[in-house]
Amino acid sequence: MAVDVMLPSQTATVLVADQAVSVAVPVSAASVLAASPSVAVEVPPPAVSVVCDQLDIGGFVTPTLVDWSVLAADLETDGARISVVELTTDGSPCRVKLTLMHDSASKDYATKFSSPEQLAPHVGPFTTILATPDRGLTYDLYWSWTSGNESGGPELVAAAAIYVPLAGEGDYLVEA
Repeated sequence: MAVDVMLPSQTATVLVADQAVSVAVPVSAASVLAASPSVAVEVPPPAVSVVCDQLDIGGFVTPTLVDWSVLAADLETDGARISVVELTTDGSPCRVKLTLMHDSASKDYATKFSSPEQLAPHVGPFTTILATPDRGLTYDLYWSWTSGNESGGPELVAAAAIYVPLAGEGDYLVEA
């Protein structure tokens, strides 16, 4: 079914409930919300701006932290490297950020958000703690997540869980 629409202004919003639609916009702006079909939008030059608005909001499931393990590797005088051995989430695919916090530390130590393939485990380097006063402490572990336009955290995962070794103390693995 094809429908022609004449617009009295320079903007249009099109809601697509159950079939494919094509939208050609000879004026300045159009907004298209699609429940399930494919949508083709044509906008003449000079510019196109696309914003992802979590279109699949009906299928969104708040991510949860299912399993995690963190290794604090003693690099002797080069510091202590904190690595995520594996961190698994459930629910909608998400990006994860971990943060180590301790009241006596000179700062909080955090990862950047990791973004693995959909629902794959998050792994990789976390951070390196070089400051001598920040070693030899047992940190609280927090996590934050973001998925589409949704986010959560920081939320405490484990209190006094991650020990950061002093030079020569060896490695420490911590798991959920």
